[in-house]
Amino acid sequence: NRGFLLYPHWSNSSEYVSTEESFDVVALQSPDVQQALEARCQAISPLPTLTKDLQFQCNAMGTPLPFLPFSTNEERIKFSEYVHSLSSPL
Repeated sequence: NRGFLLYPHWSNSSEYVSTEESFDVVALQSPDVQQALEARCQAISPLPTLTKDLQFQCNAMGTPLPFLPFSTNEERIKFSEYVHSLSSPL
């Protein structure tokens, strides 16, 4: 921010030393989940048009569609049933 203090009592980006460290999105899905998503996307082709932020998420995670939070009770129930069906804790 070129040394300008917008809020004098807040931490400022000028106080940090530049390093080679970077922050990025990391794909956490298992290969099985990746394959299942790709198969499902082939079945529902054509895929919907995504916003720029959702397309960024897909590109970063290597998926054709983004993983989004559950939004219906049916989705929550199915996920709960799935977790309870696992043979070992996560």
